[in-house]
Amino acid sequence: MGRKLRSSTNPYGPISLKCEPSILNQSTNVSICLRSAGGRGFNRDDEGISVDDIPRMFYCLNCENEYQESWLKYSNDLKAEFQIDTPNTLNPEVSCQTPTELLSADSIFQILADDIVIDDTPLIQTVRDIVNDSQFNISVYTRF
Repeated sequence: MGRKLRSSTNPYGPISLKCEPSILNQSTNVSICLRSAGGRGFNRDDEGISVDDIPRMFYCLNCENEYQESWLKYSNDLKAEFQIDTPNTLNPEVSCQTPTELLSADSIFQILADDIVIDDTPLIQTVRDIVNDSQFNISVYTRF
């Protein structure tokens, strides 16, 4: 069973939402950055990468063995590729702005939850309960 935790350092980190790319059509502004918007001193305008630089984040774009190859570069490789000297971990993230500050859950097709336990309740169970109480039919899995 998962690790027992009394608290989570980041309430959004242990849960990942997989969305259809069309979800970005709801946004008025989209930015791809090499580190989390939740990071200390983050500046979206300064840290967003250009459209031309997006392919540089990947090991390959047309991988032959898609399930045997890592597409997205790991932190140290991103640091080398973009010549960034920082002790912090780089992990590309998409941030969006919308008029309502919310994106519709209609485009979410899968939720991955870390294998952790908070106050004797597995996180995956909490997420499944929330999804089951909603009108959405979204698959929920443990992230390995």
